[in-house]
Amino acid sequence: MSDEVAPSPARRKYPPLPENTYIGAFLVGVGYYAAKCGQPAPVSALVQQSGQDPATGDLALDLSGRNYLFEFKRRGNTKGLKKEADKSTSLWTKLADKHQTALLLGTEDEGKRLLEISRQCHIFSLSGITWERKQAPPWKFRPYLEFFPPPADHALATVVSGVARAIDLPTFVRNSLFPDPTKASPASARMRGASGTEFSAYIDFLQQTLAGETGQLGGLVINIDDSGHITPVIFENLADLTPEKGMLLIASEAPPEPSPPQPSIKAGPKPKR
Repeated sequence: MSDEVAPSPARRKYPPLPENTYIGAFLVGVGYYAAKCGQPAPVSALVQQSGQDPATGDLALDLSGRNYLFEFKRRGNTKGLKKEADKSTSLWTKLADKHQTALLLGTEDEGKRLLEISRQCHIFSLSGITWERKQAPPWKFRPYLEFFPPPADHALATVVSGVARAIDLPTFVRNSLFPDPTKASPASARMRGASGTEFSAYIDFLQQTLAGETGQLGGLVINIDDSGHITPVIFENLADLTPEKGMLLIASEAPPEPSPPQPSIKAGPKPKR
């Protein structure tokens, strides 16, 4: 009888999931937990569209409800997280410039106002996946500019003092997406979304600040109407979002020109038998 120990089966290795995969999983999770909050059929549509899709490029989101901008990054994506940190630095710098200008001129503090809008509607999730994919991704949600905070000497650093910890998906759906007005409290009034006017102003701020950034900045926009229905739109590039006339349009490329008519092929003479 041999004393050798049978080798253990090789552990199966899984490649990292594309980060866009998390968007679909997130929307499924939102639908599940929203239904538990008593929302009827909360996710009304999922539309994949981009500037390269002229057939749906003009589909608009009704901005009359509450609006969000989500960005997802996979745990372990060091390069992607570095890009987000650099982007955040640009946003904080621009907010400080606007804040200082308001102090000098005695005008409305646009920097502080945009920061408050950002904390309500610009959401970041560092997501992961269990090794054998037998459990749900460990979602954690936090305002984008709280995940990438400014240095301690930043002009608006005191505005984000006492930052709350990131929250999981069920808590986010229950307290932020579909809060119970009878249980609302100032402590839980975080990430409740932005109105159409606020959201349009914030998208415009992002586009102006990040105009010189290289690479595409993609993510997910969702609108929650007064009936609690969610309309999500995935976008590939922030530059494609165009708020106008109370709607959020996805800029589309010019439709391709139709191909010229091709000459018909004339049948040749039948071969003689």
